[in-house]
Amino acid sequence: MNEGQFKHLAKGFFKEFRDIDLRDIPQQDQRTPDFETSIGIERYTLELKIKDDDPKDIQNREELLKKGEIVKTTTLLSPRNTLSGIIEDGVNQLNEFDPSRNSFQIVWLHCEGQNPSIHWERFHATLYGTETLVSRGCGSMLWCYYYYDSSFFRYREKLDGALLTKFENELVLNDATAEASEGMEVQLCINSLSSRADLFRRSELAKKLSQALCDPISEESRGALIADCDFDRKIPIEIIKYLKTKYKISHLQVMPVNNINVSAKLEDDRL
Repeated sequence: MNEGQFKHLAKGFFKEFRDIDLRDIPQQDQRTPDFETSIGIERYTLELKIKDDDPKDIQNREELLKKGEIVKTTTLLSPRNTLSGIIEDGVNQLNEFDPSRNSFQIVWLHCEGQNPSIHWERFHATLYGTETLVSRGCGSMLWCYYYYDSSFFRYREKLDGALLTKFENELVLNDATAEASEGMEVQLCINSLSSRADLFRRSELAKKLSQALCDPISEESRGALIADCDFDRKIPIEIIKYLKTKYKISHLQVMPVNNINVSAKLEDDRL
């Protein structure tokens, strides 16, 4: 799907299902974000970034499958420097357009590819610096926010939140006038480190997407951990010590989460 097709779908989706009218921002001499909208007296500016699979990875995979080989890929669902650069570019565009932050500034990260959920999870981890931890005696893994360096920490004075989107199923588009699909999954991520976090939580956009919010403060009340400390993130043992003291947990250790995918090309035996 090209950018024009997605923009058309996205605008239709938000208008039809959330009553949000996204307007294109006219191009200027300087780089401009993609969309703006108003809800009541509140203004929002959004810069769209689309992440697809690496063409080289796709080509290599297809060549191996054509040879009849089984392709196994293991993907670590952790913060990525490449995705951090994509977010940084979006933040710069937003800041250049509205340096006084007269609007809520949101970077929109749309995920495509063979498995868009991988890009989604990696973007989420990059925004929040998340890691999964495990403790003896605990029956489930613990989700920790700001365990690593994060884009939300780095841009806490510039970025109010992020919009994550992906389609649940692959879309077949006949032309660029395709209608909005109910299959689009949406999550509004609140930058809880922003100086305007409370305002953004109470915003009309957050109310309209109340069933699709990710807010570390709310997640903490449901068992998530927040590493709200000033320790160097390059010294994880200090983060672990802080979390053990804060939450009165005697044992914590990292338990990275991987996505494993196995693919094979099946022979067609039909005559």
